[in-house]
Amino acid sequence: MKKLTLILITVLIAVASVSAKGECKADREKFCKDVKKGDMGAMHTCMKSHEAELSEACKSHRTEAREKSKEIKKACKKDYKKLCKGVQPGSGRIIKCLKEKDAQLSADCKGALASTNIEH
Repeated sequence: MKKLTLILITVLIAVASVSAKGECKADREKFCKDVKKGDMGAMHTCMKSHEAELSEACKSHRTEAREKSKEIKKACKKDYKKLCKGVQPGSGRIIKCLKEKDAQLSADCKGALASTNIEH
């Protein structure tokens, strides 16, 4: 179960750090243009491999995204276990599951997701 929780965190970080309002757009295009659109795991890996070369705005955004992911993990852990534990991690399936279960999410999880750019 810890492995699945860690995967959830990684997915949330990936989504938050690469679907920004534009803070990392130029960096994504410069370093990761060959990553298939929608492959958030590969995009996260690519961006991480170029961490030292990223713009200051992108680095700052990625740091903020990591902090937000900690908040999401804490707030959504029970929701994940209750509503999405059978969901295979990867390709945004866990986030999709949480979004689909919006009406059943705890107030804490909804609040944590709302504080990010991840729509729910």
